[in-house]
Amino acid sequence: MAFGWIYGRAGRWTLVILLTAMGAGISVIGVAPSFAFVFACVVVEGFGGGLMIPFLSSRILEKAPPDYRSQGFGLMLSSMFIGQFFNPFVNKPLRNMFGIHDAFVIVGAVLLVVAVAITLAQIRP
Repeated sequence: MAFGWIYGRAGRWTLVILLTAMGAGISVIGVAPSFAFVFACVVVEGFGGGLMIPFLSSRILEKAPPDYRSQGFGLMLSSMFIGQFFNPFVNKPLRNMFGIHDAFVIVGAVLLVVAVAITLAQIRP
């Protein structure tokens, strides 16, 4: 419901906003002191993650030539399912090495680093 409004105003910065929301939400979940705080962080992370699919879909529609849009959508969906498949192979070792709370902080920090890297790449002349 809010994607069009956000994307219309943020444009190419939408990806940075979404990654920041996801990274901040996930990171703070790891150190949240109460269930209410965890719930608020899940809402923030869900905002970023939930708008990622319409963002990626709209970018495919904007950038891909019409003949390749179906292949772009197929690649996007395949990438998402592959990522979901590999999720336990990444998170379980992190959880075993650092504990569940620190695993959340690490994954969130990685998303925040990616957001910063994209920001630096976009503002670089």
